[in-house]
Amino acid sequence: MNGKSSLILAAGLLVAVLIGPWWAQARTTVPRPPVPQSQMGMVPGMMGGMMGGGMMGGQPWMRIHMQAVHSMPPEYRGLQNPLKPTEENILAGGKLYQQTCAVCHGPTGRGDGPGGKTLNPPPAPLALTVPMPMTTDGYLFWRIKEGGQPFGTAMPAWGAALSEEQIWQIILYLRAGFPEIPTNPAPSDTTPSKSGENG
Repeated sequence: MNGKSSLILAAGLLVAVLIGPWWAQARTTVPRPPVPQSQMGMVPGMMGGMMGGGMMGGQPWMRIHMQAVHSMPPEYRGLQNPLKPTEENILAGGKLYQQTCAVCHGPTGRGDGPGGKTLNPPPAPLALTVPMPMTTDGYLFWRIKEGGQPFGTAMPAWGAALSEEQIWQIILYLRAGFPEIPTNPAPSDTTPSKSGENG
């Protein structure tokens, strides 16, 4: 190394030693404006829970969801719902959801059902997880059919109690956004009227 190169190197080191600590402190203490949720592409209400303590924060359902998405068995990958989202299928799925799932996941999929209040980890808020791009039909089918035992959750495996068609109907209901299901649909009038019998 010649004298000129040594002088440049020494000057650079001196600048780094003098400015380095100030630069590091300035970078960590400069307040940054918060980024609105609408600009982050997140489901409203999700940011607080996810970002509370790292990317997945203190939300066990989010950690479990991410772990499950990445460990889905190959036979479920790429599955697509074979049923059409007809009113009949969505209504059937809604009735099944209310009978089997709502007790823990809540009637509108917020994870707030009475049966889930004491569960640890708590039930997933399906209203938040179902719209996520990673929540495929195959993923939902797998989780409903096989349950949550591999992930240490209390979700039962519904594969023995529900047919594949019923599981797909529930998925249609979830994808429809948990529409309200009438408790007593109007009966169809199939009895002949008295005027028709006498006339």
